[in-house]
Parts: sequence; C-alpha cells; structure tokens
Amino acid sequence: MICFIDFETTGINLYKDYPIELGAVLVNESLEVIDKFHSYIKPSNNFNISEQANKIHGISLEKLVSSPSESMVLNQINLQLGSNYRLAAWNMSFDVAFFKMLCYRNNYEDFLNKINYRHIDVQSISFIAKTIGIIDNKINSLSDFSSLLGISRSKKHSALEDAQILVDVYKFLVDRFTSSIKENV
Repeated sequence: MICFIDFETTGINLYKDYPIELGAVLVNESLEVIDKFHSYIKPSNNFNISEQANKIHGISLEKLVSSPSESMVLNQINLQLGSNYRLAAWNMSFDVAFFKMLCYRNNYEDFLNKINYRHIDVQSISFIAKTIGIIDNKINSLSDFSSLLGISRSKKHSALEDAQILVDVYKFLVDRFTSSIKENV
C-alpha cells in the first residue's frame, strides 16, 4: 500500500515552522483509494503563519485554535490508516521532514519507525520521466500536472486535495513508464 501525504505549514523553516494541515490518501496495490485522512493541526507551541505560507493556503490562526493538537492528529491517523504502507509525497524531503519533527515532538517515534525509510518522491519520478522523454520538459509542478490531466484545483492549497492530485499524478506516471517499457520490448 502507498499513503500519499501533503502538509500545509506555517512556513518552510523546519526548526521554526509547524505543520498545520495534513491530508493523506491511502491506496492499495492496484492504486485504488481505500481511505482518506484530513485534519487541521494546532501546533504545540506559539506560532505565526508566514505571509508567504498564508498566500499559498489561506489557513487562519482562528481556524487552528479549535483544531486537534499535534498528538491527537498523530493518534487519529495511526488509528485510521495504520502504518503498513510506503509514504509518498510530491517533495518528499519537505513533507517527511515535517512529519518526523511532528512525531519526535509528540513521542510518536514508534509510529514513525514503522513507516520510516520507505518513501516515494513523486517529484523525482517526474524528473526521471522528463529526462527519458516520456513527459514534456515543461511539467515541473503539481499544478502543471493538474493542468495536463484536466484536474481542477482550488486557488488555495489544500493538503487533502493535493494528496488526491498526487495519487492521479502517480497513476499517470506509472502508466507512462509501463507504456514506454512495453513499446521498447
């Protein structure tokens, strides 16, 4: 199984910023969606949302005040989705770093260790697809893929919406690689 994740955060500094929204889509071996998870996250410490981050996702401080705590969100995702999957993200180094910090801050190392080191970076797969010529060189972002695949996307980023788009992008890339291999055999 693969769990496609996306975080929205207060900014991009791993040591000063916090994840404030988590979206996850769990698929089986046939890439069929079997479960989804979404939650806003109230950071455990005082925080501010950078102006740049707010422009991207539009999540307000007011929305987060009544959201579940970091620990509650980790408990919920563990109970709902378990840990028997690979994590996948558009920019895995960003998402997994925030996920690790979230787990470490809240004593969820056991949960993290069950899924750690089994990651799929869809952005890297896209780069390889461009390098070998099975997708256009102009496709550089999740938004580019959304346009290519005819997927409408909200103006503001949503973690769950981006995780779902990521599933569609991954399926598209798998199809392209499969077709390319069959053509060359």
